[in-house]
Amino acid sequence: MRAMRWMLVVVLLGTLPVLARGQDEEEESDAPRTPVIGEPAPELYYRESDKEKGEPVLKKLRGRIVVLFFFRSDDSASVELLPTLNKMARELGKRGVKVIGMSPEKKETMDKFLQAKKPEFETYWGGILHRYYNVSAFPKVYLIDTKGILVDRFHPGDSLQERVLAQMRKTPPVGADPESLKARLKEAEAALGKKQYARAYALAKDVATLAEKESSTAQSAEKLVEKTQEEARKSLAEAREAINNKDYEKACALLAEISVRMEGTTIASEAQTEISRLLGDREVKPKMRKALDNAKGLVLNDTAAEHEAAKRFQDAIAVYRDTIEKYPETEAAAAAEKAIDRISKDPEVRKAIAELRASEEAERWLDIAERFARVEMYGKAREYYEQLLAKYPDSPAAAKAKERLKTLPAEEPAEQDEEEAPAADTQSSGEKG
Repeated sequence: MRAMRWMLVVVLLGTLPVLARGQDEEEESDAPRTPVIGEPAPELYYRESDKEKGEPVLKKLRGRIVVLFFFRSDDSASVELLPTLNKMARELGKRGVKVIGMSPEKKETMDKFLQAKKPEFETYWGGILHRYYNVSAFPKVYLIDTKGILVDRFHPGDSLQERVLAQMRKTPPVGADPESLKARLKEAEAALGKKQYARAYALAKDVATLAEKESSTAQSAEKLVEKTQEEARKSLAEAREAINNKDYEKACALLAEISVRMEGTTIASEAQTEISRLLGDREVKPKMRKALDNAKGLVLNDTAAEHEAAKRFQDAIAVYRDTIEKYPETEAAAAAEKAIDRISKDPEVRKAIAELRASEEAERWLDIAERFARVEMYGKAREYYEQLLAKYPDSPAAAKAKERLKTLPAEEPAEQDEEEAPAADTQSSGEKG
């Protein structure tokens, strides 16, 4: 009986859904499983090496919409959809959508694919992952809401953007809720007043995309989008005048802002024409490239600032670091360095980050305890619940642990006297790209 329960523990704790290092070939004993719509999505774990603890991927994304994109590098339909997924990662990533690509292929295959295609979203790979989501045909998307619930699965060519936007309205991520959208609309209006036309356009466009279509917020945002496009022509005219006066620093900055923040508009195309001409000038080319990098870095910094305002400090630091790594030697990178320094030195922020990490660790212990309880190993479950309460008494998980302990049955004396088996490895290794 005891041996059977330990076998169940190994299944529950040791074979969590992963993209596994060293498991490029499927294990025949793993039967395909189909996650149920309306229930929590199976967790994914990742670690760099066998010496490290596996880190949960999905649990850290609570509060965001997650798009799991299952694909193969040798599947033409998968490859054709990459630009769509890249665009979503760029445009909706800053609004609480996380795109994660997952392939069952070998590391060597994926290394070549990633180098050639350079997807703009995290990519994992390995031979057993798709079994836990029962993906037999590619491409496929599994959509997860802000609470970690699997809400839909479909072919990504079937109205992907519309489905994701609809889910964002149904379960808004932080920053995409009605109050945040209203605040962003005010910020857009303020930017317009400062003649920051391209930035005002980008902010208003975000609101118009995410707000309920018939709401007053969406209608106001759409009007502002039209107005900012008209006003942005003043910036384009100013840039052209600066070119005529050989004031290239000013011209490059104005053109880069329009090109980056107003991508897809007619005025952005006109700005890109001017940019192409400047890139053809050997002396001006470095200035133009730097201005484009700076504009992209400023967009990232805006996203980081929103994370910071929402007290998602770890996310803010991560995005600021992206600015520094991707666009070094720019004003945006210098601003990002100052922001990281300011956040890191703030005692309140350090306290908030420490509390978040403690909460995440407490949730991990709670998960282990409940897995033991499910296979009726109540002694081990009680041990983890009590350790959780002792180390993280103020965490949200502690309240759950207290409730669980009240109803946890006592383990049978005969089973308690049996020799304890060694603790199961609760993590599996993974690959990430």
